Amino acid sequence: MLARRTRGLASVTALAILLAACGSSPSDSSANAAPYDVMGTLQWPRPENQHDLILKANMPAAADPAAPTVRWHAHLDVFLNGAPVLIPADLGVDELDQTMAPLHTRDDSGVLYVEARDTSPLTLGQLFTLWDVRLDANCVADYCSPETPIATYVNGEGDAGNPSELVLKNLQQISVVVGTAPPSIPEAYGDL
Repeated sequence: MLARRTRGLASVTALAILLAACGSSPSDSSANAAPYDVMGTLQWPRPENQHDLILKANMPAAADPAAPTVRWHAHLDVFLNGAPVLIPADLGVDELDQTMAPLHTRDDSGVLYVEARDTSPLTLGQLFTLWDVRLDANCVADYCSPETPIATYVNGEGDAGNPSELVLKNLQQISVVVGTAPPSIPEAYGDL
């Protein structure tokens, strides 16, 4: 009887450990920590507080995204030591208020959707604000130069400016490289 009870307790303990491991996430919930690996893909998660981040990014949110006067797309790739980082779906989508920022993502493909009511410029920094990942002239998240090389490419060409101030344009291919570069840098929208 004692042996059966011990085996049962061991099974319950093993199951609890397994379930805890499956549901665990990184201990550092900050998006600025190193991205974490989810089934072979590096990612900084999508923050749930999109309402606050849309305001922080200084963008209006529209309840009727079907009525924009400006509609176009750009593409973003982020690489960390040569490995791609997943761009989360639904950045700029506020489920709470059922609204959407003029700059947003719909899936994890890296396509940036611009659906705006005016032609005000939108920047890469605003997207990273929606992602709650630090982006400035020297840093991406907690990776900062000169310790970690940071490079930005637009349509395959190096861009020496502050990446957070990069104005997004239709069919633009943007690559942010943190650390070691990948074997090739995408040169045009749709490459990779």
